Amino acid sequence: MRSGISPRRLAGAVRRGEVQRVRQGWYALPGLPAEALDAIRVGGTVTATSAANLYGLWALDDGRLHVMVKSNASRLRGRTGTGSTLTDADAVCVHWTGPAGARAIVPIVSALVHAIECQSAERALVMIDSALNKGFVTRAQLLRATEGLPRRYAEIVRHSDGGCQSGTETLVRLRLQRRGIRVETQFYRRGVGHVDLLVGERLVIECDSRFHDEQGQIERDYDRDIELIDGDYLILRLRYRHVMQEWDRIEAVILRLIRRGRHLRPRHR
Repeated sequence: MRSGISPRRLAGAVRRGEVQRVRQGWYALPGLPAEALDAIRVGGTVTATSAANLYGLWALDDGRLHVMVKSNASRLRGRTGTGSTLTDADAVCVHWTGPAGARAIVPIVSALVHAIECQSAERALVMIDSALNKGFVTRAQLLRATEGLPRRYAEIVRHSDGGCQSGTETLVRLRLQRRGIRVETQFYRRGVGHVDLLVGERLVIECDSRFHDEQGQIERDYDRDIELIDGDYLILRLRYRHVMQEWDRIEAVILRLIRRGRHLRPRHR
């Protein structure tokens, strides 16, 4: 057998629980994520936001399973079956861009291009910034992958910034830049280190993630804030909810600070 295992041995491995039969001709080792199993069951491969989650990227989950299928496929396979987590009511975003290969998750560059296809620019850039920051891809790779696609694909990639270490940083950066506000990512201050965002000359914005509650990290943040204040910086520390649920209020505060010139050194006021 070219696969290295006979049908009899494969059947025995399934009975013993060493491998799992996903669908006809497809088997998986234990531990394969549920998203990958469900994608295989419907005849595709995990991509876009679903793949970004599996790669460990920052992603804003839209509640859908994102699947790439062969471009010549006429429909999805049945969703339900042994071990499936999908129901007929579950949302599946299909990317008819195959051919789908013999893998459970598409390569990360393809996943990001598919994310641009089905997500807003803001949501796609959260994933792209995260992939750049982790060193999983380069901007040049993404630009090559967008060649021949509509112009907006490359334009979104060009707005990426691998300096952003979290999705909340990306969101704040993009929203302020859309207002025409100059924002520097990962600004370095001697004695403090890198801060998330610097607006103008002295307004520092720190974006805490959902899991920013470790006591040691909080203590370090207090010390950093003191050093920044001593250097005449103005600090605005944002929690996850400020960015995701209360942005209108936060943006209004930032805009008032800028109108008052609080983001500039006193000599320029």
